[in-house]
Amino acid sequence: MKNIRFIFAVLTIGLALISCGKEEKKEEDVEQLKQQIKELQEKVKQAEQKEKKEKLSETKETKEKKSAELTYQEKRDVKISLKGSELFKKYNCDRCHMVSGLKVGPPLKEIAQAYKGKKEELIKFLKGEAPPKLAKEAGQAAHLMNLQLSATKHLSDEELSALADYIISFAQKTK
Repeated sequence: MKNIRFIFAVLTIGLALISCGKEEKKEEDVEQLKQQIKELQEKVKQAEQKEKKEKLSETKETKEKKSAELTYQEKRDVKISLKGSELFKKYNCDRCHMVSGLKVGPPLKEIAQAYKGKKEELIKFLKGEAPPKLAKEAGQAAHLMNLQLSATKHLSDEELSALADYIISFAQKTK
């Protein structure tokens, strides 16, 4: 749990630097990223509370087994979300895609809605094996996306899965 707290601290500091340093980011995008961090922190907090309750009510052997399984799953989910976020930034996806506002490419919320429940199709697109579900951008924007796909199609299956999970997670924020 200490490692997860450290990751959140680093992510929070990074978010603060991004919100201060990039004039292109809209306040709404920063707020939504902050909300995602709060949600992840709440999950960690709930896991810690659940772990404490289990310590009080179970035998040592049963408690350790269930706690290890629960902790592993929660750590896995947090790692996937953070990994997808890191890849999104590493490959400069945020230069063209905002959470809800329009830049060069479609907003993440629209992409997430288009691929909600269709993670494999999004992965195929990121590999350059399928056309986009959203309307193709014309001219320079399409050319820029093709350049990005040349980078993402070489990602490992695990990385593509994490990136797709991160993108699709924005569908949960849309009603």
